[in-house]
Amino acid sequence: MSVSTWARWEADPVRVKDGTRAVCARVLGLEERTPEVRRAEQDTLEWKWLSGSFLTPGQAQVLVGILEGWADKHLAQWLLEPGQRPLFQVPPFVYFDARVMFRIAENRAFADAVARACRGIAKELMRGTGAGGAGMGHPALSGTPAGERAS
Repeated sequence: MSVSTWARWEADPVRVKDGTRAVCARVLGLEERTPEVRRAEQDTLEWKWLSGSFLTPGQAQVLVGILEGWADKHLAQWLLEPGQRPLFQVPPFVYFDARVMFRIAENRAFADAVARACRGIAKELMRGTGAGGAGMGHPALSGTPAGERAS
């Protein structure tokens, strides 16, 4: 693919062929999942969380959707075009206290790290990690303070 094709895709994805659009999106991890893949993921998620006491399948699905939306929509778009709006207006940072955002400012590396963390936690939820109530393996989702281990 040429640099000019990539630039056309970045400026307006509709201006390039469907195949090119899919390749560019795949490179950045923004590819669309087919309805069949989404249905299979949801079936797996429901089966793994059905017997869990920590979250219901529905709660896990909502969390996955929110985390993936933050990572793959809001943060991915901001990382591509950071000048479009300030980082403190981009979810999940819109929910942060202004005193925290003062220190983060427009730090792209921090935004990228948060996007990767969102994807990682969503993957843990999709795998059903901790579905039996043993904790998620991630302090933010384990239900225990950061320094303690769930028993």
